[in-house]
Amino acid sequence: MEQSKAYPLAGFAYDWDWRPLEFDSPPNPLKVCSSCCVIPREVRVLPCRHALCDTCYQRAERRCPMDRETFDEGQVERLSTSLEDVADRLVWCW
Repeated sequence: MEQSKAYPLAGFAYDWDWRPLEFDSPPNPLKVCSSCCVIPREVRVLPCRHALCDTCYQRAERRCPMDRETFDEGQVERLSTSLEDVADRLVWCW
């Protein structure tokens, strides 16, 4: 049986933020920060297809921390995750 991974949330609700949640099925990798594994309200998807939360994006200084590829601001796509998207997911109790 595959072991699930816990992902902390950031920017959704006081009771949920920074609490690691184990989802019944893996979340969309483009909605998870590739660097710190947080699921934030918004990620920035780089041209190399790695996603970064705001904190990791600011630290990156236009270079992907995963593969060191440089990028321009205009190449970055923003993806949002709504509170409803997270609330509709099945999670394991802790």
